Amino acid sequence: MEITVLNVYPHSCTTSFEYGSFKLDAAPEGEFSLLKIAEYHHPEGWGYGAGFSKNPVPEWDESKGQQKMFYRPITATEIAQNIMREHQKVGVTVLAGEQPTEEELTAARERMEKFYLALIDQADREWIRLGNQPGVISPLAIEAGKYLKKKGHPALSVPRAWLERTGVTAPAGTQDCPVCGEEIKRGVLKCAKCGEFVDREKAIELGYLKPTTPRRGSMSPDLVAAHQVEQKETEVKVSE
Repeated sequence: MEITVLNVYPHSCTTSFEYGSFKLDAAPEGEFSLLKIAEYHHPEGWGYGAGFSKNPVPEWDESKGQQKMFYRPITATEIAQNIMREHQKVGVTVLAGEQPTEEELTAARERMEKFYLALIDQADREWIRLGNQPGVISPLAIEAGKYLKKKGHPALSVPRAWLERTGVTAPAGTQDCPVCGEEIKRGVLKCAKCGEFVDREKAIELGYLKPTTPRRGSMSPDLVAAHQVEQKETEVKVSE
């Protein structure tokens, strides 16, 4: 038996269970990706899709008056349903057949668009709450806005300043955030996970951050040097 899982989301989706990890590849623009889960049955009777449960399930053994242990079968259907349960908000779907029907594709993309609309609504509120600072809008919200705007979605018929000011497509490729290590798009100004600016100099240049100002009472390097010279001269006079 083989079950097929559909992904219309333009990012990979990874799920880990006690019996293994499963990855749905990112869907190319306007397309989709598929994950095939083949069912396998162990010669000794253990059943599993891509692996078997390492945690034995107890069963009462009346002859011994105690529990005996056996490995619970993990079917391909169960694995597929668990994957969908975790990622269905972005359009992940368990298919009835080997290839998606138009109805299944439409339903999956509608769920992904609903997820994108929620991101845009959150971005609208953050834009107002945090004083119109483009750096607070997550790259994923910007991606959602560009996607729905390109599709001509009614929700994007009204221009949004946060999208217009941050709507430049980031260069291809990824990099690790220097603060938290999260994988982010190369060229992104701010990490969506930890909230830190990846390039602080650029953030200051664009006006998202204020330049660091000296602490009150601190002196410039020139004043410090002059003060040190003055102290040495004073010490010489005292010694004489």
